Amino acid sequence: MRILAKTETKRDDKDGMSMSGCELYRQFMPFEHFRQTHPEITIAFSNDLTHPDINLKEWDLFHFVRKDINTDKNGIWLQAGNIKAAKDAGLPVVMDIDDLWRLDSTHMLYKLYKENKVDKLTEGWLRDADAVTCTTERLADYVSKVNQNVHVIPNAPHPLFNQFSWSEPDKIDTGKVVVGWVGGIHHLNDIRSLSGFFKSFWANSISDKATLAMGGYEKHAIWDWMANTMAGNSNKGSANLMLLGGMTSLEYASLYRYLDIAIVPLADNAFNKCKSELKIVEAGWFGIPVIAHDIYPYNTVIEHGVNGYLVKHGDDKAWMHYVNLLVNDKALRFEMGQRLKETVRARFNITEANKKRYELYSGLIG
Repeated sequence: MRILAKTETKRDDKDGMSMSGCELYRQFMPFEHFRQTHPEITIAFSNDLTHPDINLKEWDLFHFVRKDINTDKNGIWLQAGNIKAAKDAGLPVVMDIDDLWRLDSTHMLYKLYKENKVDKLTEGWLRDADAVTCTTERLADYVSKVNQNVHVIPNAPHPLFNQFSWSEPDKIDTGKVVVGWVGGIHHLNDIRSLSGFFKSFWANSISDKATLAMGGYEKHAIWDWMANTMAGNSNKGSANLMLLGGMTSLEYASLYRYLDIAIVPLADNAFNKCKSELKIVEAGWFGIPVIAHDIYPYNTVIEHGVNGYLVKHGDDKAWMHYVNLLVNDKALRFEMGQRLKETVRARFNITEANKKRYELYSGLIG
């Protein structure tokens, strides 16, 4: 089996190797796992299939992950050219998508997506693909309206990657119980959904023994706005909020070493309800207890009171209640975290996920 994959990965002096989280989970880690478990599989990455140095007749299948932010017109048309080149050469095309391609109107990229007609472009690529892989059953329902050959393959960490291999002795002790969130800049509305809780946290005496942490921070106006929100727009919050950042996608999961409790908000809209369970998976992978919004897909992994806690939207008192509960009970934190770890490691297993990929690719190649 010879797989040619489209990559967005680049190298630069500042970060070294960098890629989107989407490409990391949906292409890079799965294909590295293939190289370890199936040495007979040949995999190569290329940005431009139309380059004269590439002989498409040497390959069996073309795989690509939908470009995360389709505001680069050159990238958009390059993607279309890659698909056409692969189809003209008779290669089966597999498209992977991990988000709904129609953004909620409150999303920070809504206007850019609308101006670049990303929804129509994405639906065209979905139709052209011989098969589509995605992260959840709900997203698959949307995809199936465009391409019925859709397969759900969940995100799964690769245990041999350094950022997923640290253990309890590697945990960083800050002297306080750290209640934290790890994510990216596009989660602006998710952070905003907990603004009431953040204000209550810093006004409560619990903030004398615990602190909040934001993982993923970079110097940017939107990040600063998110940090101010998480600081409760208060002097105490601004002075004590931990800002954890400076990590590439190959390193950022190591930020969980700082956390004792993970909070996982998700604003209630159609776009978010098609997102994956990834933040639950990452925290659970390391045995960190989670408090999350009671929304799909998080409520398909967390069983309330058993391996985590689920909170209805707008219930700031419940967020405070469960944070207090976990901050004041180290044994409960460990118990909840271990139960979630058992759930995650059984359900989001890269070996099982890659069995599905191998069967799909083999069937397409024939």
